[in-house]
This record gives sequence, C-alpha cells and structure tokens, in this order.
Amino acid sequence: MLKILRSKCHFRNDQLNLITGFYFEVEFPSERFDLAISVQSMHHFGFGQKLSLYKRISRSLVGNGRYIETDDYVVSTEIEEKEFRKRYETLKSERNVPDGFYHFDLPFSIDSQKGVLEEAGFWPVRHHERYGNTSIFVSRKPTSK
Repeated sequence: MLKILRSKCHFRNDQLNLITGFYFEVEFPSERFDLAISVQSMHHFGFGQKLSLYKRISRSLVGNGRYIETDDYVVSTEIEEKEFRKRYETLKSERNVPDGFYHFDLPFSIDSQKGVLEEAGFWPVRHHERYGNTSIFVSRKPTSK
C-alpha cells in the first residue's frame, strides 16, 4: 500500500515520510509531522496500549497537526465492547496465553475511542463517519501555548 501511495504522490515524495514497522518499536520523532494516518490496524490493541501509542503519535505531530484513523470493528455500545474484552480474557486464561500482542479484535465503542484519543491529548476528536463496523476519526493536536 505504501508503494502505491508513493507512486500516486510521486510529485510530493520530498514531503512524504512513510514509516513501516511495528507501532510499539518504531521511534517517532518529536513534533515532526503535520499528519499521521492509521488504516485498519488499531482494533487489536486494548485501552492501555492505545493510550500509550496515541500519546507517542501526539508528541510526533506539530501543533495543530492531525491524526486520522479508520478502523474496523467499532461496536455500537460499551456493553458490546466489554463482551469482546471478556471473551479475549477468557480465551487467554483458558489457553494460558501470556500478555502480548495477538491478532484478536478488541473493538471500542465510538465514545470509548473518542475518550482514549482525548486522554492522549487530542482535541477536538471528531467521529467523522461510520460505514457498517468501520469508523473514521479525525483528531487534532492542540497548538502549544
């Protein structure tokens, strides 16, 4: 996907800094980017993991920079969110699986997703649109005072 983006935006290659890697291992430079985008990858992380990552993303953005996220598995209610979390914890317990990163969907409700982004320092956080289970969030890093 990044190769396609680079080829389509070849006239802006000097303005693109495309990063490939595992979110929790890649270094993000401080106040370097105007925009960060995540597509279909955050629904595997719990609240604490997301909060930590969103704080790092926020620090990497310049003041008034934007973070745009589109992701699957946004559930309608916090009750559904808790049911997925309980199922995940039960499976881990039954199979004696240690903490780590696994390909398991941990959907958030729209309110929970907005809340974790706000707690990470983004404001405003706007739920732009929902298409089935997929939602788009647009967040902004406030300008430093």
